[in-house]
Amino acid sequence: MERKYRVRIWSVGALLVCLLVFVGTACSNDSEKNVPPSPPEAFLLQAEIQNRDTIKIALQLRKPTEKEIDLKATLSSDQVDPIEEKHLFHGRMDPMQTLNFTYPLKDLPTGKYRLHVQAVSAVSDAETWGGDLDYYFQVKDHQVKVGW
Repeated sequence: MERKYRVRIWSVGALLVCLLVFVGTACSNDSEKNVPPSPPEAFLLQAEIQNRDTIKIALQLRKPTEKEIDLKATLSSDQVDPIEEKHLFHGRMDPMQTLNFTYPLKDLPTGKYRLHVQAVSAVSDAETWGGDLDYYFQVKDHQVKVGW
C-alpha cells in the first residue's frame, strides 16, 4: 500500500515539473523583436495628437549613420491586441534632420490604445541599434485624449 502512494507522489511531481516547463516556454514572447538600445540620444522620437483623428510623429537622427533607417508604428488596443502596423519610412537621413509623419486614427471606437513607434538602423554589419516610443491615448465620445 505504501508503495502505491510513492508512485503516485512521483507521478504527480513529474507532472508538475512538466507543467511548469510548458507554462514557462509558452509564456515567453518571441513575437516582438528585441532591438538593442541606441547610443544615448541617437534618435529623438516624439508623438502628439495633431487633431481629433491624427497623431503627429517626429523622428530626428542625432548620430550619423551611413545605413538606412526603418521607422514603423504599431497600433494596439489595451497593449494587447495589435490592430495594424504601418511602415512609415525606409531610407537614409542626415544628422540632425527631422522627418514628420502623420498617423491617421480612422474613427477608432471608444477604448484605450497604444501606438508603439520604433526606429531601427544598422550601424555596421555586426551592430544594429534603434529607439522606440510608446504613446498611450484613449478615445471616448469621439475625442482623443493623451494617456489612460
